[in-house]
Amino acid sequence: MNAEQLQKTLRASQYAEQVLSIHQVYLEQDYAIDQFSQPLTTEQIFDVVQNTLKDISDEITWMRTIRILRARLMFRWIWQDANQLIDVMTLTRELSDFADAAICVAKAFALAPLVAKHGQPVGYNHKIQDLIVVAMGKLGAQELNLSSDIDLIFAFDEQGETDGRKCIDVQQFCILWGQKLIYLLDHITADGFVFRVDMRLRPWGDGSALAISHAALEKYLSQHGREWERYAWIKARIVTGGKEGDELLDMTRPFVFRKYVDYTAFEAMREMKAMIEREVLRRNIEDDIKLGAGGIREVEFIVQVFQLIYGGAKLELQDRQCLVSLHHLGEVGLLDGQAVSELEDAYLFLRRVEHAIQALNDQQTQSLPTEPELRQRMIDILGFVSWDVFIEHLNQKRAKVIYQFEH
Repeated sequence: MNAEQLQKTLRASQYAEQVLSIHQVYLEQDYAIDQFSQPLTTEQIFDVVQNTLKDISDEITWMRTIRILRARLMFRWIWQDANQLIDVMTLTRELSDFADAAICVAKAFALAPLVAKHGQPVGYNHKIQDLIVVAMGKLGAQELNLSSDIDLIFAFDEQGETDGRKCIDVQQFCILWGQKLIYLLDHITADGFVFRVDMRLRPWGDGSALAISHAALEKYLSQHGREWERYAWIKARIVTGGKEGDELLDMTRPFVFRKYVDYTAFEAMREMKAMIEREVLRRNIEDDIKLGAGGIREVEFIVQVFQLIYGGAKLELQDRQCLVSLHHLGEVGLLDGQAVSELEDAYLFLRRVEHAIQALNDQQTQSLPTEPELRQRMIDILGFVSWDVFIEHLNQKRAKVIYQFEH
């Protein structure tokens, strides 16, 4: 391994130090392939996940193998990020592809024991039902960060029953299926976890059924869907579920994007904006580069407000990715060129800082470190001569976001 690049990687991440000490042989094999110098395509990521896990039928071995694979890939991504061998959007896309692949293999692994016990889940139209996995939030937009959780919603096409000896209804089958998928990815073992899974964006939130039918979701959105849910569903994307999954997502679009310019959204968005401002003041979170004033959330809010209000009339605004939609806002004249360029510049810098924070210890945090040693590691990687110079630069970026957010 390149000694200088290795030192920079270990400087960037205490977590990378741990991975190297446990999995050095694997990492040297991985490095020998391309010296961590190339981006990975979606196909390469799916292939490596599926090939690494194929023919494993024992659950403990399966869980250990995918966790070790995650550690190897995380080391690669931290290496590339620390040595500026990858740009922010390529990194977030690769992380999202890995999450998609992990969901797919976990879903497949979870199915066989359930079918053996209960039979196949068959809908009233005699079609075998699939588990539709909807990615929300950063995974939906394919913008995952280095230590992100994944927001999911589980659904299925229609009610029915399983055809085995221990017959249960399709919803119960899909709930058990979803619970197992979560366990396979989220459960912390001696080898860590794959992804923390958050299911709170589903209809009625915590305490409600873990999987919902197409008809029940449609009824919920039309009768009970709130403005913040419209905001959340902008980023929704189908990971598994085939044609039925696509049809389910198509059903949600009129709920999210009203056909004409949506003046009713103005007041709801004003309330949401005021809530964000109150939270920043109440929690005193200026050190949080996501939730603090001028942070990542405010850039996303600016973009998504325009998407909700104008997205039904201007179809180009329906893209899930923040920067793609930001550019479209400039093209259709809803934001001027300077605002677009300043927000893009701030967003990319904030995401780079976010990755530098999370690389340190593989923790899902966006708060700037307080320990002098961790601060020094961060500014070494980001290329600043001192913490004060870094903070001054960060505050200049945030001030531009705050200005746009206030306007």
